[in-house]
Amino acid sequence: MANQATPPLTSGQFHRYYQKLQPMMKKPKMRASTTAVFSFLAISLFAWYAIRPTAQTIIHLQREIADKTVLNERMENKITALIEAQATYEEISERIPLIRQALPNNPDAIILARQLRNLANTSGASISAIQIPSLPILGQEATPGAKLAQPKPLQDFPVSVVLTGRYTALKAFLDGLLTMRRIASIDTISFKMGSAKVVLIDELQMSVRLTSYYSTQ
Repeated sequence: MANQATPPLTSGQFHRYYQKLQPMMKKPKMRASTTAVFSFLAISLFAWYAIRPTAQTIIHLQREIADKTVLNERMENKITALIEAQATYEEISERIPLIRQALPNNPDAIILARQLRNLANTSGASISAIQIPSLPILGQEATPGAKLAQPKPLQDFPVSVVLTGRYTALKAFLDGLLTMRRIASIDTISFKMGSAKVVLIDELQMSVRLTSYYSTQ
């Protein structure tokens, strides 16, 4: 069963309680103790309401200081990382053009063909044919359908080269491909004897299929 509410005190009951407490209040010790207790409670209550805003402010400031400390540590770590990155960039800044030459941001097919011809001339071989497929023109506006598909960061295209020369010249050409600044991997190599009209019987014909690369970023 639910507890019944306590009925309020009547004036008669309050008067009887006061009459019981009145003899105790007349005693000096009891009156002094009661006054001290009530004074202490009053002072404590007022002190709490006076100190509470200050305490809340202190707690808030402590939390804010802790958050600022963590944020400051993160900022210092980022600054340190940026300084290290800047130092690394300055160390390799002179090599960045070499990287662009090895992996350009467009096919540069004409430059690649010129490099292959220069390498053949240096090796003592002769290029009779260079075949490079048609390549997309970079920088043009993409069609709506093409915009949906993101291009790969690394693109490649095939290159076919036919050379004639002595074995030592063809070998020098292949060695030069491995050390050429422009990246080009060798896929297939085939040899056959030179034409019957050639006076030098040790002259060979070599067909090389390469794959060259360029970056789209």
